[in-house]
Amino acid sequence: WNKYKWKFNSVEYDPKGNSALLNNDIYSIYEDENHQLWLGTNSGIMVLDSETFLLKNRHNKFNALKRLEKEQISCIIGDPASKNIIWISTLDAGLFKYDTMRGLIQQFKCVLKDSLTLSDSLVTSLAHLGENYLFIGTFSGLDLLNKKTNKLTKFKRKIDDSLSLGDNQILSLLKDSYENIWVGTNSGGLYKFLFNSNQFIQIRSLFNKRNYQTISVLFEDIRNGIWIGAFRDGVYKLNRTTLEVSDHYSSEDGLADTGINSFLEDDKRNLWISTDRGLSRLNVVEKTFVNFYKTDGL
Repeated sequence: WNKYKWKFNSVEYDPKGNSALLNNDIYSIYEDENHQLWLGTNSGIMVLDSETFLLKNRHNKFNALKRLEKEQISCIIGDPASKNIIWISTLDAGLFKYDTMRGLIQQFKCVLKDSLTLSDSLVTSLAHLGENYLFIGTFSGLDLLNKKTNKLTKFKRKIDDSLSLGDNQILSLLKDSYENIWVGTNSGGLYKFLFNSNQFIQIRSLFNKRNYQTISVLFEDIRNGIWIGAFRDGVYKLNRTTLEVSDHYSSEDGLADTGINSFLEDDKRNLWISTDRGLSRLNVVEKTFVNFYKTDGL
């Protein structure tokens, strides 16, 4: 989006080989300290120069990424302890730790009947806790990896425990600026993790309209507001102190669609919301929307 020319600049896959992209299905984006864009697709990873959009995968230093060419990439994040480490999650092959300096890649996956491995190889989301721990959201529970020892602590639903997760299918994770971990699930709604007690508080204020909630994406804005994308229910803003909903937006309020995929905040503190049917820009002060669709260059 060019805010000066009020238009979108696009880079698309060209089957004739004249494009920087190898695939148009992009599920995740990460920009590293060298201003390289890591694009996770349904068939591996592309690394682009963020200014020229030239593909950098062809360089020998990225050869290890060829191992992921057939994998669906769900999340890409850096590492707070090392600028050379990239963490990559997939939808069927587990988690990968990629050392960009040495060109080495390490896999973490689920091995049946082995409790020392991931709960599931379907990994949806990642979030760091400090420099030594990594939360791993899977479709069979929430795992916590000690990055120094590679040991896993697992959190799963316990029917007789109201302070456990109510749903093992994890869709989204967020570590906020206060080091809180928020966990979005497929049907059990949103939870706040209490690290000192290894317990979870369910955010009950999201259940006013129905007895289940699918939390597809979580985001913290520059003012430390927590934004929640609820599948087919639109966007919520949560008061982190009271744990009550302070704002809710749906199609009736001008949102392009209630299927929410991602959030991004611009330098004017507008919230950009990617939906299944277009891109919405929310003026959070005036609470008004401007929507963009394929006809606008998307």
